[in-house]
Amino acid sequence: MNSKDSPTPDWQLVRRLFDEALGLPVGERDAFLAALDVDPGVRAELQSLLAHHIDDTGADPLRAGPAGAQLRASLNREGERFGAWEIVKVLGSGGMGEVFQARRVDGSFVGFSAIKVLKRGMDSTAVLERFSHERHILGRLEHPHIARIMDAGLSVDGLPYFVMEYVDGVPIDMAARSLPLEARLALVLQLTDAVAYAHRQLLVHRDLKPGNVLVTAQGQVKLLDFGIAKAIDPLGGEGAEATLDAQRAFTPNYASPEQVRGERVGTATDIYSLGVLLYQLLTGVRPTGRDAATPAEAARSVLDEAPTRPSSLAEGTVDDPQWLATRARLQGDLDNILLKALEKPADRRYETVDALAQDLRNYLAGFPVSARAASRGYVLSKFVRRHRALVAASTLALLAMLGGLAGTAWQAHRAELALEVAQLRLKDIRSLSKDMVVRYGDAVTHLPGGLKLKEQLLTDNLGYLDRLLAESGDDPALRGEIAMAYARLADVQVDNGLNSMQRDEAGARNAERALRMFADTESVAPNDAAFYLWWGRSYKAHARTLRAGGKLDGALAELAAADVMLRRGLARFPSNSLLRQEFGSILFMTGQMKDTLVLASKGRGDEALAAFDQAHAIYLALATDKSSAEPYADVFQLGTIEGARGLVYFKRGELERARSFMASAVAFREQAIAMEPGNMAVRNGLVSEASNLGATCLDLGQVRCAVEATTKAWQQLDFLQREDPQNAEATRSRANTALHHGRALAASHQPRAALEVLKLSESDLIQRAAASNAAPAVHTRLARARTAQAAALWQLGRRAEAGQAAQAARAGLLAVTEKSPNDPATWTWLGELAMLQAETVPAERTRWRAQARDAYAHSAALKPLVGVHLAAWQALGG
Repeated sequence: MNSKDSPTPDWQLVRRLFDEALGLPVGERDAFLAALDVDPGVRAELQSLLAHHIDDTGADPLRAGPAGAQLRASLNREGERFGAWEIVKVLGSGGMGEVFQARRVDGSFVGFSAIKVLKRGMDSTAVLERFSHERHILGRLEHPHIARIMDAGLSVDGLPYFVMEYVDGVPIDMAARSLPLEARLALVLQLTDAVAYAHRQLLVHRDLKPGNVLVTAQGQVKLLDFGIAKAIDPLGGEGAEATLDAQRAFTPNYASPEQVRGERVGTATDIYSLGVLLYQLLTGVRPTGRDAATPAEAARSVLDEAPTRPSSLAEGTVDDPQWLATRARLQGDLDNILLKALEKPADRRYETVDALAQDLRNYLAGFPVSARAASRGYVLSKFVRRHRALVAASTLALLAMLGGLAGTAWQAHRAELALEVAQLRLKDIRSLSKDMVVRYGDAVTHLPGGLKLKEQLLTDNLGYLDRLLAESGDDPALRGEIAMAYARLADVQVDNGLNSMQRDEAGARNAERALRMFADTESVAPNDAAFYLWWGRSYKAHARTLRAGGKLDGALAELAAADVMLRRGLARFPSNSLLRQEFGSILFMTGQMKDTLVLASKGRGDEALAAFDQAHAIYLALATDKSSAEPYADVFQLGTIEGARGLVYFKRGELERARSFMASAVAFREQAIAMEPGNMAVRNGLVSEASNLGATCLDLGQVRCAVEATTKAWQQLDFLQREDPQNAEATRSRANTALHHGRALAASHQPRAALEVLKLSESDLIQRAAASNAAPAVHTRLARARTAQAAALWQLGRRAEAGQAAQAARAGLLAVTEKSPNDPATWTWLGELAMLQAETVPAERTRWRAQARDAYAHSAALKPLVGVHLAAWQALGG
């Protein structure tokens, strides 16, 4: 820090001398400093810069002469207090300062943070004034992949510090080193989601580099230092006259050309830095300045060097034994994506981070990318790669037609061959039909709009196959093929809670027909595990429709029959991973019908958990088995099982155990998305698990956990509806998630955002409540939404509107208690609403507290209170 008596050092001189010192061997730098005839302030700043600089050789500044001694002293802060935080240990150091791990010691909660203490030589007053302004803006950042800045201040020795969320992870370049290309891109997509979110909040990072992007052991990306770069920049990014010699916060190897030139920065700056990071993750080297020995040389390379096309890097320049294979995959689309992000003129880069991310997603899903000219040949080649089965099937169809014409001409001359030709044509047509249904239909299932297309494809083909069966004399083998097609159609139509066409009645008819045909043809079943697989899925689809109709015992009987049948199939095909998956799915569904929270179940929790344990063992073995046909599906299903376990414990009131399992479910679902980013059903699955986790965290009073979880769900819904605006499942999920997300935002004192989200929830619930047969739970959820609205309105000072919302919530809850007086949840929410009114209407505090106590007493008599509701009742003397 510069005191009033110590003038700010000449930064141009410091920068020139710093570059000269870096050109010397480490052992000669102290002598160089001692021989300098400069102002003491310049010498002190130069010593600090060199002490914090880590050479490319890996030399440790903590061991380097007097400068190292100075740094060691600065790092010796163990036990020192920074506001409510106490230093535990040093985490690292860099050009801006030192970073320490700290623990909370004021008793408000138990937790850790990271504290960055800035180096001497910076004007702390200017820094803190700027950061005080920035902190109000940064408080809006609520994103699962952005580490929040929580506080700032001055240390006892007068140095500025920032308190940040503690992230236990490694830099993204280290985390990506051993990953396949798809997994590296999945990490980058997490990062682009974070940066795009911040840009929508009108915030630019300006210092994206590996050290600021950490990856946790669970594969979650966390972006650090958002806002610090701007907060410590004395020039504030304004003016075109700034130069490299100014005290500006950026890292030359990752800076954009406009940053190096000292020009105004914007979102294009972050896009360039993302391009550098992506280039490094995919190739292991930087796009420019690979031979730069000093920061000045690195900065000049950004301006002067053209980025090397990734696929043209020679084998010896990249430390990757598989480089030749990797290089081949970079050629074309990824080359173009990287070079577009790294364009030196800002207006030639991607317009937004979302556009860059969409190109990466398009590459992963096999679609054309915007970074490459959409020529007919290019678009056609992408289509062929995505739909090889369709192209092959179309070719077969053409050949079949040509074969038919040739056969007809041949029959005119050789009638005795007519029967043989007809049989061959029938075989070809069946083969074509099977390819269209199985390969093409499955290929489009999880793409935007794919379910509707698949349903239509199956329906059309089944109409044709039924006619073919009648003409073929009831061929048993063909009956087996048709049974599998009906099973596929039922699987698409029946509501599975994730991704279906929601046509239970039609699905039930098709499942029943498939089951009859399977039973009739088992004795002549083809030597194919798929026969048993789809037989099992027919049972499962039929069980779902029975459960939806309230016939739980019938549904469990169907699952028991599926269990027996699948064991027969596994006896014939013991190593088939898809059959093992289906067997695990039947066990899981059996457990869910034994006990779950929202859907109808038998309420037998121990039996449910035992079934989940068996299913978990099957999917865990599959997830670690390299021969698994769909590894992402195994990981996804592990998340499903963990979420189901969580719901059983939630129902029992064991909220901490429930939260633990739900967090595990979210982690598995995110891992599945990283493995299969284009799969819409996988993303839908994350929505439900993250929403459940958020609701549980709210009941535990863990507001930050609730905001993070529901924000994950909300962002996935944004993605799903962007990709497929007609996605009915995403629309339905958004209305459900809006309640939990809105409540979390209100609880975290983000009232405006909460009200926007809760409007959607209220609108949907009002429509559902208007139905004559609306379940009491719909009215209860509507009242909960209005309670959260009341809290948000009170925070905004709109007391009249808040009172109206609270009154409407109370009326709705009381109406439910009249119809369902033994529903403990309704009484619990009445208690919470009364507590809110007691806090916000001081004049009637006594009356509302008495009503809250009575409501909680009603609830406790029906079911033990837990979490925040138990704490509230105890505080009321209950």
